[in-house]
Amino acid sequence: MKIIKKKRALCILLLVFAAVVLYFKDYRVLVMSRSPQTADDTLHRWTTQREHRLDVLEQQAKRQASLKQACVNHTETHRVVPEREILQKHLVYYKEQDLAVCLVFKAGSKAIRILADAMNHNDTFSSALENPWKVALKRMKFTGARSISAFNIEFANTLKVLFVREPYNRFYSAYLDKLFFPRDYYWRVLGKHIINKHRDDATAHARSCGQDVTFSETVDYMIAAMNSHHVDEHFFPINEACQPCQIHYDIIGKVETSGDDLQLMWTSLTEAGVLDIDLSSVAISSSLELDLKAEELFEAKSKLLKCMGFYDLLTRTWQTLQNTGDIGCNVTMPIKESGVDELSLDSFKRILQQARQQSGSKEFRSQCKRQALTKAYSTVPMAKLRALQQIFKPDFQLFGYDEEPSYIFNRAE
Repeated sequence: MKIIKKKRALCILLLVFAAVVLYFKDYRVLVMSRSPQTADDTLHRWTTQREHRLDVLEQQAKRQASLKQACVNHTETHRVVPEREILQKHLVYYKEQDLAVCLVFKAGSKAIRILADAMNHNDTFSSALENPWKVALKRMKFTGARSISAFNIEFANTLKVLFVREPYNRFYSAYLDKLFFPRDYYWRVLGKHIINKHRDDATAHARSCGQDVTFSETVDYMIAAMNSHHVDEHFFPINEACQPCQIHYDIIGKVETSGDDLQLMWTSLTEAGVLDIDLSSVAISSSLELDLKAEELFEAKSKLLKCMGFYDLLTRTWQTLQNTGDIGCNVTMPIKESGVDELSLDSFKRILQQARQQSGSKEFRSQCKRQALTKAYSTVPMAKLRALQQIFKPDFQLFGYDEEPSYIFNRAE
């Protein structure tokens, strides 16, 4: 009975509009019986919330219709992804909520993992916020289905959610997080591979460390990797990871509207009676990413020092946070090279938090982020940019993104 209620919850939400319109007249009479000012305030707040929720539901309906139409015309694919890879690497199942989420790296997967951990382990939620991948990742369980057709039958009544992201932003974000930011594993495995294969004049140091991969070289890697059918999962197209034309997702969330979309997912579960945690009580600090980046750097410091000096590692971390919009591009790193040996993790965290306070508004930091992205893509020859565009063309078409945004393509061919 609970499963049926849960599956129907989202459908019921889509019928809210008719009921609300009928109820609205009676509600107006009710609130107007109070004092005029109280009635006006209450009515305005209630109306605003109602209209916003209906806007979110209408947006979901448009996404579903657009995806359905795009799937009719969807024939292009760069590789045939084994169904086992999709089912055992991306489709995560939360049994208590009867919720399946296709997790896509660099498309809000970290936030979803943290929130999902809160659903199932409310008593350890604070620790999940402090160490999201150490706590939430190890608790993830996959569907166990042997094929997509079997999954569609077995999980027909399961609430299925997919989060996507604008492809150019997602690709650049993956580069920043895995190759630009100091990461010993990715430098050794992916960075070395890219430099050895795509840089003719590479130094012996770069070939052995993989520490200075450029964005343009990463595009070269992506083009070659897609042709050879071997590409790191942080970079490959979302449609290949989640197969939205073969699997029906009840909610299609976007990183660009993640607040509303996560709220819709949460509301669908609470109204079905399978979740009793108020999302408003789940506060993820905006400073979390700063602390996590600092901790990652210091944790891998001894290994990273074999390839780059500590001051340069700090500078690279600072630039990463500026390019992701976590720190404003107007804030200069106040650390001097002569004093880095005495710098502690706590001191670096405080410096980052102070920089965040000096970084201006969210809008300004978003502008900094856009400028960094535009500059990175300007280093890519147009012919290769067109090749990258073709790789992600299905994602553009299926999820309604502009495949030729002016801030990237408005330059001479």
